[in-house]
Amino acid sequence: RASNGVIIITTKKGKEGKVQIGYNGNFSVSSPIDYVDVLSGDEYRDMVTDLYLQEYSGINDDAVALLGNENTDWQKQIYRDAFSHDHNVTVSGSTKNLPYRVSYGYTDQVGILKNTDSKRHSLNINVNPTLLNGDLTVNASLKGSFAKENFGNEGAVGAAIAFDPTQPIRSSDPAYAPFGGYYAWLADNGQPITIATANPVALIEQTDNRSEVSRLIGTLKVDYQIPFLEGLKATVNAGFDISESDGYNYAPPSAAWSSGGPGSKNDYTAENRNELLDIYLNYNRQVGKHKFDVTGGYSYQH
Repeated sequence: RASNGVIIITTKKGKEGKVQIGYNGNFSVSSPIDYVDVLSGDEYRDMVTDLYLQEYSGINDDAVALLGNENTDWQKQIYRDAFSHDHNVTVSGSTKNLPYRVSYGYTDQVGILKNTDSKRHSLNINVNPTLLNGDLTVNASLKGSFAKENFGNEGAVGAAIAFDPTQPIRSSDPAYAPFGGYYAWLADNGQPITIATANPVALIEQTDNRSEVSRLIGTLKVDYQIPFLEGLKATVNAGFDISESDGYNYAPPSAAWSSGGPGSKNDYTAENRNELLDIYLNYNRQVGKHKFDVTGGYSYQH
């Protein structure tokens, strides 16, 4: 494990003295600052019409007949200004020679892609007492977090660049009623052509793609200076990292872009566990010109 280096995570600790309470918060607004340069609906109509007039000498080709009458900027339909905020409250101090630090954090981050956001709660508890006249030191921490993610549908990003800008977002044509009124490319039998580019707004608004993740991390390190033999120290280092996640990705039966059938329903769950235990003795002693530094112990990781 140490061949590639050891990762050491340090956390802030409590200090002896009066109780201190702190708060830190920030607020932000995110905006898309640029877009991929694509043709407007008018520019696209002119280009297609001119090409086919030149090629087919005025024949009203099917490609021209498929053009719509709109000027839809699909990129501006899927992005938004996003407001986010983050808060952290900390309480630290000491009681009966037990330094402690407790912190709670909350993050609410909204994505610039519509229907994406993230919310997270976290709690961190740390105690670090020194006992037996300084011979015994303990550092213990427990950190828990709970996060809710809304992933949306990132396929809308590419679709917004490729979809026909002459078409509307929704249509009152009864042919599109089975698909929530969203415009879509349909075959002669009225069924959606799933290999065609999907309506970007439909991808955004007809996707319910979320997950919840709970995570608990605990660490305990105990150092004990053996009193009857100078230079001999015992160390116990234990820790665990447990996380559980549940999620789903749904699309309604009316989603014309759903390949393989009417709508989709995907559920998933996962559990990850990591446990570590180190127990070792270290003898470090200087005798004249000679120094002895011997370590022996046991390490377990699962």
